[in-house]
Amino acid sequence: MVRRAADGRIALPMRIRQDSAPVAETLVPLSPVEAELLHAQLCHALDGEPIPEGSPNCRYSVQGDPRRPTPRRPKSGLDSPWATER
Repeated sequence: MVRRAADGRIALPMRIRQDSAPVAETLVPLSPVEAELLHAQLCHALDGEPIPEGSPNCRYSVQGDPRRPTPRRPKSGLDSPWATER
C-alpha cells in the first residue's frame, strides 16, 4: 500500500517478478512532485482504457468525460524523469 513516509516522501511499494516468480520487493521513495508526475503520466497512459467504478476524478478528465472539467496544465516548467518523448 502506498503511504507517506515520516520524512514527507511517498513510499511506493514495488514487487519485481520474472515469469510470475517474485524476484525482489522494495519501497521506492518519491518526493511529492515525483509522485504527482507519476500519477499524471499513469492517467495519460491509461487513456482509452475502461474506467473502473470508484476511480479518481482525474481519470475522467484525461478521457474527456463531459461530466468532469478538464484541468489546466500546471505552469511549473517541471520535466518528468519518466518522459520518453521530447
